[in-house]
Amino acid sequence: MNAPTVEKSIQFFSLKDGKPYSIDAEGYVFELDASGAVVRDTYERYFEYFEHDPETKAHIAEKLAGIQEHFVELSVVEDSPADEPDDEKPKPAPLRLCHSAAPKAKAPEPQKIIEESEKTVKKTLIEKALECVMADTRLFTDGDTGYTLYPVNDHYEADRVLARNFKKYIQYRVRKETGKHLSGTQISDIISEIEAQAVFEGENVQVYGRVGRLGGDIVINPMLDDWKLIRITSDGWNYISPLDCVSSVTVVTQKSLPIEKTIFIRPKGARSLPIPRKGVGTLDDLRPFIGCEDDDARWLLVLAFIVQALFFDGPFPILVILAEKGSGKTCATKALKLIIDPHDAITASVPREPRDMFATAGVSWLMGYDNFSKVQQWLSDLFCRFSTGNATIDRELFTNGEAYIFSAKRPAIVNGINDFFSQGDVIDRSIIMNFERIDPRDRKPEKELWQHFNAILPGIFHDLLDLTCRVLAILPTLTVDDLPRMADFALVGTAVSMALGYGETAFMTAYKGNMDSANDIVLDSSLIVPVIRRLLETAPGNTFEGTPQELLIQLGQTDPEAARNKHWPKTPNVLTGHLKRLAQNMREAGIEVEQWRDHSGRRVLLSNVIGREKTVTTDTPGTDSKQPEPLGENEMDIPFIGGE
Repeated sequence: MNAPTVEKSIQFFSLKDGKPYSIDAEGYVFELDASGAVVRDTYERYFEYFEHDPETKAHIAEKLAGIQEHFVELSVVEDSPADEPDDEKPKPAPLRLCHSAAPKAKAPEPQKIIEESEKTVKKTLIEKALECVMADTRLFTDGDTGYTLYPVNDHYEADRVLARNFKKYIQYRVRKETGKHLSGTQISDIISEIEAQAVFEGENVQVYGRVGRLGGDIVINPMLDDWKLIRITSDGWNYISPLDCVSSVTVVTQKSLPIEKTIFIRPKGARSLPIPRKGVGTLDDLRPFIGCEDDDARWLLVLAFIVQALFFDGPFPILVILAEKGSGKTCATKALKLIIDPHDAITASVPREPRDMFATAGVSWLMGYDNFSKVQQWLSDLFCRFSTGNATIDRELFTNGEAYIFSAKRPAIVNGINDFFSQGDVIDRSIIMNFERIDPRDRKPEKELWQHFNAILPGIFHDLLDLTCRVLAILPTLTVDDLPRMADFALVGTAVSMALGYGETAFMTAYKGNMDSANDIVLDSSLIVPVIRRLLETAPGNTFEGTPQELLIQLGQTDPEAARNKHWPKTPNVLTGHLKRLAQNMREAGIEVEQWRDHSGRRVLLSNVIGREKTVTTDTPGTDSKQPEPLGENEMDIPFIGGE
């Protein structure tokens, strides 16, 4: 018997725009022309297609409800005997929906039909979408956030599960595999499910942006179209796939060590680094752009800063460029930014609050700031914290009251006209560079300058990678005596000096000279240090010993005009606080500062040791032994260090 045929569609007109449509047995919508012929298959159910046309959607539901009010009768014509001629066989009549006199059951409400249909179809589509998306997608977590590694064309890309790009990938993948279009609600449901799976079931990884590590090796994310990464080792550098960073491999040194899995994502606004090419430019071609044409000491300091910026763990020095207008300080900042961390925003404006600086750190690896003039105490402290990795910020999310903590460690470049950094802590972490004004005859048009720079940039980057490999080979066996506060930077700088053939001591000689100049900035910006020097010049034995109150009185008598300055310390507590902050800087300048307590109270000893041998004494425990006095609570709250 032949299979029966059924009239499978309902035709209707949209109540919103009057266009003709039809719906098949499964609820899919087809656009019709004026003659009733199908023009286009929408691949959507009626409640999805008419999501923004509630009147038409309700009208369709009513039609479906009316049809379900009666029995459905089908007229079937049996097959003719096999010996009858084909033209005499009765043709089967099409099966049509017919009304019955007696209703079988009460039809459901139209709105209920819509809700139940939407629920069933959405569930099915979401399940299919999850199945096709997760077929070749890997999930990871850093403990708080879900991340994904998913295929795009012939490579893999990494991102947060909640990122906009992954949302687009889901829509594209589902449409390609099923021919269906996901609504916004469906995509949100899918992403929520994937995020939960990533956080609770994903592999643990370290997440990096521009610079990271894989075992003991440096990894740079050049943000290329194929998403390949650059891995730098002591033996050389090469390209690796993002999949290489999450595979179960080991690195063999003295013993096999497991490599922590890592993924690299792309911060907003990050640009591509150049593709390294040997011979189109050299590292020395960078000299004119950063004011180091004939200054090897400055050249070593800048190169050490660049190489140190590729070490994810830091700590990082702060490169401070001081120069008058027209000296190329902005040009130098931009050139270094393009070599290490190109970004849509080459430099940022002066932070008005801590969140501004954290916002910059969230999208940039190398933080660049242009045209600083005056730095408040909180900003100076924040630069110190970013240098060493203690910079954290937290806030309470208004949605659920949970605390959100962001921690960062970043290299930074800051330029300006005057000595905007004068606090001792930040100066100790800084490299100070003073630029001379460019001769107008040597100036070049902006377009010509950067065209030349971009032409040689691939060669500069190639040589930088080679230099970093040599530094990694030297560091394990390198020792440096009398390491300064930025000890890691001093080791890297010495390795850079040796790798370039300058010898083992050239960098430390340059660095110590720079630290001396930086120390002078701190002392020259202080109101009390010049007065202390004058006091010791006339004091017996170039020494003062007494109480803080006595010292405050004698300093005021030595320079009455300075004592009338509004920033002059007005109490002994404030004075001793300044002395403690400036003690290291003063010691570098030849002035020893000691504070202790004995039976009579607090005591201060100042001595000018320039020109005479320093002696070190060890006090025996007792009532009169010199015990270092801790910084008092009131003294910690005093922001004054120099005259502002």
